[in-house]
Amino acid sequence: MVSALAASLVSIYIECTLFGIFLILSFTSFVLLARRQRPARGLQCNSPQPSTWPHRLAYLLVVLKSPLIAANVLLILVNTVHWVIGMQRFYIAIMDHDTMQGAGNFVDDTTQPLVIGRTALLFVDMLVGDIVMNYRTWLVWKRDYRAIIFPCITTAGLLASGIGILYEFCASNADIGPFTATFGPWIVAECISTLCTNLYDTLMIAYKIYSLNRLSKKNGLIIASGNSLMEGLVIFIESAALYSAWTIMFVIFYLTGSSLQMIGSGCGPTVIGIAFMLITVRVGLGLGFDTRRVGNPSTTLPSRLGDRPFSDNTIPMHAIALDISRTVEQEVDYSLSSKTGHATSLGTDV
Repeated sequence: MVSALAASLVSIYIECTLFGIFLILSFTSFVLLARRQRPARGLQCNSPQPSTWPHRLAYLLVVLKSPLIAANVLLILVNTVHWVIGMQRFYIAIMDHDTMQGAGNFVDDTTQPLVIGRTALLFVDMLVGDIVMNYRTWLVWKRDYRAIIFPCITTAGLLASGIGILYEFCASNADIGPFTATFGPWIVAECISTLCTNLYDTLMIAYKIYSLNRLSKKNGLIIASGNSLMEGLVIFIESAALYSAWTIMFVIFYLTGSSLQMIGSGCGPTVIGIAFMLITVRVGLGLGFDTRRVGNPSTTLPSRLGDRPFSDNTIPMHAIALDISRTVEQEVDYSLSSKTGHATSLGTDV
């Protein structure tokens, strides 16, 4: 049986590693999303005149209007505070207690304000992730609210269970551990709610991307050396699988009464943040995309987001916005149209 103190030490080590990865991905994601807002909003990217403060302020306001950029900034703040509290809590456990048993009891004490604070931040991270996932599904399905009825219900369940957990933590006694009937139903309900939301939205978006890819190949619109739309789908599924695997791992550890559940709860915000940023970075940098149009080998579709490479004899095509994930910024990924000249669209502009 792993002790609470040992599990806390492992959790802190893994969280520090993941937090470093998260910071790199988050700042890269923010730069990619922010730079994409300028041409999208008609702002000059390479103006020869120096930027004035009003211009910079206007640009900042434009950037923050993007839901994904706002979520990006919020996740950076939440994850940073969560990591700082975790380091402070572990320092207090080691330095302010003379015995290993005393340090272990401190780590296992759910009434500590630092524990309640970290739990609240984890809840905020999960809520933001699910809301953005629902937002992405709504865009992919052309703003059809019927497509997000079920995930909105499960997100409401996450909200209710998260509030219930925080209430029980605040009202519990110091001698009550996390593996009690008081916390168990709320914690399991929270995990099931976010897992259902994640799986449902993943399947809905995957089905839409698969249908679009099949339609494009059927009409002879693209020949993909790497089957580019499906490559985008794989990138999305990998991110969703990371989040789902973390949730399942935490539930297993918790239901078996293992102190290793601290790894799941302690590293949860960084895992959610990495899952959020991963697709934005990979799609934004053009990783894994290489699509060519049928008929003219010398004419290629853009292999990176934002490219505009069509020759003079290329038939004009309408844009497809590929919105794939809680983590991906809506982008004009591919330019495809049907043979009849009508556009086939997936998603809309943010």
